[in-house]
Amino acid sequence: MMEPHSSQQLQLLDEQESYVRSRAEALQNIEATIVELGSIFQQLANMVKEQEDTIQR
Repeated sequence: MMEPHSSQQLQLLDEQESYVRSRAEALQNIEATIVELGSIFQQLANMVKEQEDTIQR
């Protein structure tokens, strides 16, 4: 009769779980960076619009 989980299987599961957590954290960091870039581009668009108004006066 085989053991349900050998220590090697448990170690592999721990490594996979750690990898998945690491990837999830990396994706959250990417998402936060994209949101931040969106905000920066919005600010830039507003600055360009303000310049356009100034130039037309």
